[in-house]
Amino acid sequence: MMKDKAQYAEKRTASGLNTLASETMPLLRKLLGQKGMMAADVLIFWAQIAGEELAAFTFPEKISFRGKERQKGVLQVAAANGAVALELQHRERFVLEKVNAFFGYGAVSELRIRQSGGACFRRSRQINQPQVKKILVSGEEQNYIEQLTGGVNDGDLKDSLIRLGKSVLSQNRK
Repeated sequence: MMKDKAQYAEKRTASGLNTLASETMPLLRKLLGQKGMMAADVLIFWAQIAGEELAAFTFPEKISFRGKERQKGVLQVAAANGAVALELQHRERFVLEKVNAFFGYGAVSELRIRQSGGACFRRSRQINQPQVKKILVSGEEQNYIEQLTGGVNDGDLKDSLIRLGKSVLSQNRK
């Protein structure tokens, strides 16, 4: 015990204060053990591992290993809803690569996704959404666009072309 305190006393900063991590990490390592510490590391750095978009709506719960192995584990992740779970499933390979790069070896080989609508997710981080600008065109421009798209029979295509025409005319005004 004295050896641990002496070891961390050397890591004091110039102002004589210890970092919070140097004080809490030894205690956490003893409480959680090696397997739990890996999960804690993933939890702490989840936004960097999964990316801000996924981290806002997902939460790494635990890493499970077979026996005493510390390779080819299973990372269990809670997702806010089905849409997020599907997106996470599509990005599974990417997330596994990032987790393994974080640890420096093949620590995790599988991702288990659990939908958890009641879980508390970090909604304080807002995903940057582009601002939608209102497109205004004159009546004459509207008639011109409708005349150009008059021969299009597909309703969805016609609507898309009209929106595109309005957007182009609005952009040219700037």
